[in-house]
Amino acid sequence: MVYNIKKKIDKLITKGIDIKKRLLPVIEESARICQIFGCFLNYRYGYCFAKDTFYFFLTVFSYIYDQTSSSSSLSVLKGLPFWIWDKEQHRQPAAATNGNCCFNHAVSLPEKDLVQHPMFDYEKLLYDSLMSIDGSFKDKYLWCLKSTGLGVTEFMLRIMAWLCTKDNQWRNCQMCIVTGPNIDLAIKLINRMKNIFETKLGLYFRNKETVLELNGCIIEAYPSNHLDSFRSLTNPKFIYLDEADMFRKGEQEDVRHVSERYIGKSDPYIVRIYSRGTRFIILPDRARTRGDMSVQTPQDGLHLRPQPHLYRRGDRASKTFTFI
Repeated sequence: MVYNIKKKIDKLITKGIDIKKRLLPVIEESARICQIFGCFLNYRYGYCFAKDTFYFFLTVFSYIYDQTSSSSSLSVLKGLPFWIWDKEQHRQPAAATNGNCCFNHAVSLPEKDLVQHPMFDYEKLLYDSLMSIDGSFKDKYLWCLKSTGLGVTEFMLRIMAWLCTKDNQWRNCQMCIVTGPNIDLAIKLINRMKNIFETKLGLYFRNKETVLELNGCIIEAYPSNHLDSFRSLTNPKFIYLDEADMFRKGEQEDVRHVSERYIGKSDPYIVRIYSRGTRFIILPDRARTRGDMSVQTPQDGLHLRPQPHLYRRGDRASKTFTFI
């Protein structure tokens, strides 16, 4: 019953109806009456009924508050570009809008060692490679072998969050994050995405640990050894395989198969990220693929090299095996 009410509330919010102004006074009064009724009624069943009714109204009230609060907070992100790559062009709207010139400034810049960093040149390479559409069959598919510590995971999480909030095009869609064979990794990535909206916007989410509902789009993280629910999605639009080299060999094949089968169903973005120096990388094999490759191969993909300015000891770090 609560689920059906939530769906109706979502439809009203989508239509632009001020649901908080219309329903919250009614629900508050109903909850207050039920609480008083439960306190004065001594009969066991009556009290239980009143208590359940009170918690029912409290649940609906909390859901309406969360939805309306998140909708109003996310409205400042509508229509913003992900980043303005030209520095001179970036300064003018930044001064005119008090820092709400792009998505990353609106939610606060990414941090490393307690220092905020702008987008770097290699991140523009990632952005252009993923977002540029030139009519090729490899559009929207990205394979990337990177040095460790470049912040590519944070970049991809922000790209996904931006796609959800820049307009309402991604409502009723799904985004998928596949991590290594550990549920804790999936929880950490979802928490990192939630934290993007907490620092500056003060927006908190009450979804379960591995799920984030953002502007009507469901973002869910899956461990690579539990892909059952990943196989039955209705409309996935973005699939991100994080540190795919850490999947077991059989899991890598399975994840790739499940991901690429959605190409004919919902045509999602597919991003596969690998790190240099890890134990095992499965490479796409042209000989085993019918016709042209659907997803970029290492020859077509990106190789991101270490950036010394991101490390406390950049010169020493760039000589280790974990860098390209």
